[in-house]
Formats: sequence, structure tokens, C-alpha cells
Amino acid sequence: DGRWALTGSFDKTARLWDVATGKEIRRLEGHSDFVYSVAFSPDGRWALTGSYDKTARAWDLATGTEIRRLEGHSGAVISVAFSTDGRWALTGSFDKTARLWEAATGKEIRRLEGHSDIVRSVAFSSDGGLALTGSDDKIARVWDVATGK
Repeated sequence: DGRWALTGSFDKTARLWDVATGKEIRRLEGHSDFVYSVAFSPDGRWALTGSYDKTARAWDLATGTEIRRLEGHSGAVISVAFSTDGRWALTGSFDKTARLWEAATGKEIRRLEGHSDIVRSVAFSSDGGLALTGSDDKIARVWDVATGK
């Protein structure tokens, strides 16, 4: 709703900020390497962070506690996104894959493989039916979330 901002940091934390005052509200601590990417859930209750520690993590913003750990990438997680309905999380990595996760459970649903270099950016279409990836291979791909094609 525009009240908060979220930033990653080289100090291995993400920070939640009050936009109006510029004051730090809370630190999200737990990654073992720097936090490269951040995203808010559509309802603003959760944050998703991606780190060079090869994990993405979901956080309860009210308490600052880690509620899910998304593990499976073999390289740094440098891009994260939530679907507009909050059902899915998407991560992109140095391992040249994007991965679709069930946000509520942290279960990996599928790997989106086909890029020949780092997956630097990920996003969902507004209806959540498509995942989009951008890579250092200079190719952007559009994926069907239901099939992974």
C-alpha cells in the first residue's frame, strides 16, 4: 500500500522501512550471504528475499520471522517474485534456472530450464498464468505456469 519499502543488503539482511519517515522498522535476519533481491506479497503481509546463499526465504513482516525457506538452487538466487494472487513464488538464479514454488508450503513445483546463462529477472503476468524470465543469455522467455512449457 506504499507505506513500506524493502531493501536487501550486503550485511546479509533485508530491511523494512517506513516510507513516510525513512525509519527502519525491522531487519530480516537469517541469510548467510548478502541479500540480492526482495519482493512483497500482494497482501503486504510477507516478504520474499533471494540471497547469494542459494536460498530464497519468506518472512512474516509483522514479526520479522522466517516462515519458509526455498532451497534447491545450486547458485545464488538473484531474482524473486510473487504471483498477483500470492499463490506462487518465482526465483531466478546463477544456476541458469528459474523455479516455481508454492508460496504457502515452500514446495518446489517445477524448474524452468532453457536459459544458457544467469536468470537475472523474474515476473508473473497480471493473471498469474505466465511466468517471465530474463537472462544474461540475452533472451527473455515466457513460460506457462501450469505446464512449465
